[in-house]
Formats: sequence, C-alpha cells, structure tokens
Amino acid sequence: MRPLIAMSYGKELVYTRTFLGIMIVMLIVYFVKWVKRKDFAPGVKNLKADNWEGDRPFNIWLAISIIFLVLLFIMPDSDGHAGFISDRLCFLFYLFFTIWVISLKHSRRVMIIASSLVIFISLCTAHLYMKRVKNHSQIACDIEQLSGSIKENSIVLPLSIHKNWMYGHLSNYLGVDKAMIILENYESSTGYFPLNWNHKSIPNVTLGDISANVFPCINWVTNVENETKAIDYIFILKDFETEPEPCITQFLDSVKVYYRLIDNNQSGMIYGLKE
Repeated sequence: MRPLIAMSYGKELVYTRTFLGIMIVMLIVYFVKWVKRKDFAPGVKNLKADNWEGDRPFNIWLAISIIFLVLLFIMPDSDGHAGFISDRLCFLFYLFFTIWVISLKHSRRVMIIASSLVIFISLCTAHLYMKRVKNHSQIACDIEQLSGSIKENSIVLPLSIHKNWMYGHLSNYLGVDKAMIILENYESSTGYFPLNWNHKSIPNVTLGDISANVFPCINWVTNVENETKAIDYIFILKDFETEPEPCITQFLDSVKVYYRLIDNNQSGMIYGLKE
C-alpha cells in the first residue's frame, strides 16, 4: 500500500490498510454470492440470480490492473528505494483494481457500508494533509522571501538538511520571482524525463576552491573540462527536528571560508560568495 501513502507512513498506514481490507471484504462477499448463483441446477429458476444478469467479474478493468501488476515486476525501479517507476505502476494497479472492485454488482447494503467507510477514511486523510500542507506552504513562502537577497541570473546551490524527501525540491521556490540557475533538478538526472542537463555547456562549477564530489553528502552538476565558474549563493533549508550529519557540518565549516551569511529566516539561510 506504499503508493497510497502521501506524507506520513506511520499515520497513514492504518487508513491504507483499512481501505485494502474493505476491498478484500467486498471481493470475498461478491465471489461467495457469485459462486452460489452458479451452483443452481439446470432448469431451476433463481429469481435473485436474474438481478445479476450481465454481471461479468472478469472484465476490462481487471485486465488493465493485471497488466500494471505484471509491469511492476518487470520494469526497472531507478534508484531502488523511492522508485520513479515502481511506485507509479503500483499506484495505477491500485487505481484500476479499485475501479474493477466497485464496478462489480454488489448488494446495496455492501455498497452503503463500504462507501461510508471510504468517505470516513478520505476525510481523515484530508485533515492530515491540510495540516501538513499548511506547514509546507509557510516554508515555501519563507524560501520565496529569501530569494530577495539573490541577484538575478545567479548560480545557487541548494542544500537540504531535512531527511524528509518532500523537502528536497522546495529550493525551486527561489526562482518564483526572478531567473536564476538552481543546481537541483532530479528529473534531468534520471533519464526518465525529456528534460536533461546540457553537460557540454555546463562550466566547472566550484565553491571557492571546493570542487564537486569532495563531500559525499553534497554534490552538484559540473563539467571539469570547461571554464571554472564559482557558485554565487548557497541556500540551506533548515531542519529543527534533527541534527545535521557530520559530513554536512564539515561542509558548512569549509564553505564559510569563501561564503558569508547574507540572509536568514525560520526556514532557511542564504550564503553569498565573499568579494
């Protein structure tokens, strides 16, 4: 059920498991009745069975969900944990699997009970999402505010201390109001998307005298064969819940030789290249 969890694995797991349980119970109830309808002897009139005429459990929705389930096990999984491919295929499997389950002819009682439970689950998860989105919205506004200290068309290296993957791309809000080169774009590095880095034109991007790949915890796109170009600004997204890794602490101590703090708020910091 991992693809159905949007934000918090621990808090949402109970809801996704309940949803899966509802689907399984609906299938069990349906097939029990379906088998009973098939058990009547030839020539015996079954009035209840007439109401189920035309019902086909093995329909196009089941076929589509099976196709996505098969693709889930044969397609590559990119980085092996977040999964650009597998999570999306699994989500599509659950989507068409759910459509198949609800397209079957269930009794009114089963539909009322299942619908009520699903609506309750949706309201609970929506409440959870609203709380998280409100917090994320404030962080995005803080980041946009920090962009006022960055000159247009500058090169910015983002660094997120957060371990939560959802915060990894918030640095893009720096470019809401002005053009800048932000050295973070996971789409262009995977090969799964039409957007790609132009490696031939990328300069040898450095942090003062610090080159890429010196620190294992931080990296950026560069081309050592081209002209050297210093990074103008470093954006750091704060995390008050966990202590930074020793590697990140060492990295910050090293860059302070070449960069100075020029802006700071509750969500992030901006370091600018010393003149």
